[in-house]
Amino acid sequence: MNTFSLPKTQHLVVFQEVIRSGSIGAGAKALGLTQPAVSKIIGDMESYFGSELIVRRNTGVSLTEAGQVFLNWSEAITREMKIWSMK
Repeated sequence: MNTFSLPKTQHLVVFQEVIRSGSIGAGAKALGLTQPAVSKIIGDMESYFGSELIVRRNTGVSLTEAGQVFLNWSEAITREMKIWSMK
């Protein structure tokens, strides 16, 4: 049973920062969050969508094909939200 609801805006920002930073740890540090909290957010989103979004390695993370689609979508959503918040 999926207990994770639709990702919140903050979750999209977390995902984007992990990709920008290159690792879960660096993304967590940039956002002032703990690494376990960021790992949980990413894992919950992967469970919700039923797809692995990133490949975790000792050297950092890389996007899967689904992750690239999700990144594009999340960037479009956050961009639109910024535009609407200025109106």
